[in-house]
Amino acid sequence: MTLNSKKQSTTSVPSQSKFTETLLRIGYRFSLPRVFDDFLTMSMAACTRNPETHLSYYETEYLKTIAYYKDSELRYEFPTAFSELILEMEERVYSELGNDVLGEFFEQHISFGRNEHFLLLH
Repeated sequence: MTLNSKKQSTTSVPSQSKFTETLLRIGYRFSLPRVFDDFLTMSMAACTRNPETHLSYYETEYLKTIAYYKDSELRYEFPTAFSELILEMEERVYSELGNDVLGEFFEQHISFGRNEHFLLLH
């Protein structure tokens, strides 16, 4: 009697990135498309600074955006997601995966790979 043994697959499914986990954590409480859009708005605000006022050029938009989350502890997760995004992009800059972390997140979790135009409204 011959036993036919099956080899187990050595291919592992990559785990989600910390960036993805953080946005999904916020998205469980709030609408994920809105969370993604708000993350982009707040990230843009964080990356600009008016040298005269020392505030972001988008300070008003930032304050309006973060106000939606004022009653949730999850509001503190947005800066964490931003730092995780930067770290992941830096780690992948020379990778064959590329470093379009935002594009990948959008395709996998917002558009689900559909080739459609999405309008993210609040």
